[in-house]
Amino acid sequence: MKMKAASWSDLWTSSTFYVFAVLYGQILSLFLPFFTTKIFAIYMILITIYGIWIRKIRYRLTAIASVLLGIYFILRYVFDLREVISYVYASAIVIIFAALYIENTETNFSINSKKINQYIFLYLLLNVSLYIWGFSGCFQNTGSELRFRGALPHSNMLGAVIFSLFLLIFWDRKRLAWCNKLGLTLIVFLSRSRTYILLIMVIWLIQICSVTCRRVEFRTKLLAGIAFLTLFGRSMFQIMVTHFSFMSRFRTNRLGGNGRQYLQASYLNTILKGSVIEKVSGIKMAKSYLAGITVSFSHSFTENSVAGIFLLFGVAGFLLLLIIFSKYIRNCKSVQGWLFILLNLLSLLTQDTLLSIQTGIMTFMSLAVAISYDDKTVFRLKNVRR
Repeated sequence: MKMKAASWSDLWTSSTFYVFAVLYGQILSLFLPFFTTKIFAIYMILITIYGIWIRKIRYRLTAIASVLLGIYFILRYVFDLREVISYVYASAIVIIFAALYIENTETNFSINSKKINQYIFLYLLLNVSLYIWGFSGCFQNTGSELRFRGALPHSNMLGAVIFSLFLLIFWDRKRLAWCNKLGLTLIVFLSRSRTYILLIMVIWLIQICSVTCRRVEFRTKLLAGIAFLTLFGRSMFQIMVTHFSFMSRFRTNRLGGNGRQYLQASYLNTILKGSVIEKVSGIKMAKSYLAGITVSFSHSFTENSVAGIFLLFGVAGFLLLLIIFSKYIRNCKSVQGWLFILLNLLSLLTQDTLLSIQTGIMTFMSLAVAISYDDKTVFRLKNVRR
């Protein structure tokens, strides 16, 4: 999986730099009076524009069309509903890069797996150190418990980052990669984010099925795993919830009771009552939705990325998102990749992943990398290195 990048104008090199510069920059910002993340985002955008200009990045028409559409919506909100501009520009940038990632996976595709694993290991080491230290700026007080959120604004955002990092190295089977996967799992459980605890448990099931009994097809192993969970999953879950403290949130309020149902009822009501013109443009729906709710966290809008995109961009944004995911499905090279797409869709339905540049970029970048590999590709690259 080690491929040398041609230059910094390469989409994957600039994206990798952005991801880890932001992750480390956030930790550094814990001890500084200012934030550095927007600087890195601007840098990546400028480098990407340069890459498109010198034809290092394919599908210039896709990029230009996406940028023009994004600028149109941002300007509309500047004049009509400026208070949610932070949601609009972030998700517009994410959708543009999602389109670029999926269009550039066939050619000009380069990631450095060894470096990525080293960066992840250091990031995990820093987070574990902050947790052991008990640094107050890394914990979120929910009223009933302290949840580790690292240097991110919310523990669910930390979960989204960790899940994306796991997908990024899913196909790597070196010792450091396995160590990182265990460390990523530990951090997710420390965050107590129920969504990502479940997703990590499922991704481990896929991982175990992928590396065991190599002569048996993955589909067969997956069906056996599903049958096993169908028979014994509920009992195993009850045992874990009862005996392990990090699963206590599942015991106290299962999968609800955190305000998500309140937001869901509000945005569904807004969508149903919206006129045809409002549903197409999205502008009026966002205003109507915000008038009836109180948002506790500045980065949280709907706790549902798909609904958030629809409220902000209307039918146009929803169709663009649908096109992007249909291309991910078309480019998928393995059954595991299909499952990665499904898991990402599930996470988007429960979290505002796409309304943050950081988690949104990581979601689509890691998914593009994960679906571009299969066992045959990994085996071939392993033999080439030898």
